[in-house]
Amino acid sequence: MNDYLRFILAVFTCYRLARMLALDDGPFFIFKRMRYWVKDKAYYEAAANTGISDKVESLDHWVINDRWFGKWHNLAEGITCPFCVGIWLSLPLFTLLLWPTYYGDLFLMLVGLSGMQAFLQTLDKGD
Repeated sequence: MNDYLRFILAVFTCYRLARMLALDDGPFFIFKRMRYWVKDKAYYEAAANTGISDKVESLDHWVINDRWFGKWHNLAEGITCPFCVGIWLSLPLFTLLLWPTYYGDLFLMLVGLSGMQAFLQTLDKGD
């Protein structure tokens, strides 16, 4: 495969995977559930740090200090941002560019075509 074509496919692969993980629901809502799970962990971590962890069952009535940034809060912010996810996904995709293999090219072709379709769909819808 041509190096330029491999690079373009890697760009669209990164776009598709980042958008899928950060914004899409996924099959059986797996990505949405993952984001909710991490956000819940961040919520309980912030509640525990503000001193109301003994009333965790009734957090709806409490105002939690959102300025406490723990590990779960950072992860929750990171996986809901397509730009952040794209940065982390670019590392393994860069290795596929440096050391091309047959299966790596197949992966780039499959997900890259999906990324091209998703990109064109967002242009069409105006997202």
